[in-house]
Amino acid sequence: MLWIKAWLEIRWRLAFALALALSPLGGMYFKGMSSPEAVGRAVAFAAMLWVVTAVPLAGSGIKTQSPLQGTKGLHGSTQFTLALPVSRFRLLSVRAGVGLLAMCGVIMISGTVAWALFPVLRANSTLSDFWRWIVTVCCCAAGLHALSILASTVLDEYWQVWATMITVGVLKLLTIQFPPPSSVDVFRVLAEGSPLQTHSLPWPMIAVSLGSGAVAFLVAVRVADSCEY
Repeated sequence: MLWIKAWLEIRWRLAFALALALSPLGGMYFKGMSSPEAVGRAVAFAAMLWVVTAVPLAGSGIKTQSPLQGTKGLHGSTQFTLALPVSRFRLLSVRAGVGLLAMCGVIMISGTVAWALFPVLRANSTLSDFWRWIVTVCCCAAGLHALSILASTVLDEYWQVWATMITVGVLKLLTIQFPPPSSVDVFRVLAEGSPLQTHSLPWPMIAVSLGSGAVAFLVAVRVADSCEY
């Protein structure tokens, strides 16, 4: 039942995220972009959009999520959900898992469409590079997904999205002011340092993203267990 409930909450957000991810690819294709530089910029922009979709798809923690627009306060069925004979850890894990699967689905579908639309991608990289690219973007998005889950345990839906996006913006500014090693710079890995260009997996970045995501999720579990709704 928890999986069905999570799906019913996320399905319209998933459709919106997929439309958001595919629309720039279609626009760039119909504009006739064919040079490697133009396609590279288009793909980097698309990858950033895919990562951003991790924020609304992360869910609203153990609270019931509204279909599309974020709301303030608690949804009416939240108390019913909390009264179910399951732990808050399970409630949070199921919702986070469904959101993670949806996020990876958006990345996979959009990435496949980009690979099919732009022959220059296939000309300058291999199918193995494509899968490395998908895995890298999913790992980048997983860290942000977990950060949004953590925000959902202390904020309502409206501020959850804003707080997470502001945090991403601050991190971007910090990487500009204090450039980290290129191998762990998430923003660079999504653009000029992507596996489509380097033909290898950025293992340090993957470790940092998954590690920070695991820490954020564990903190979210502790917060959810201690909160009173």
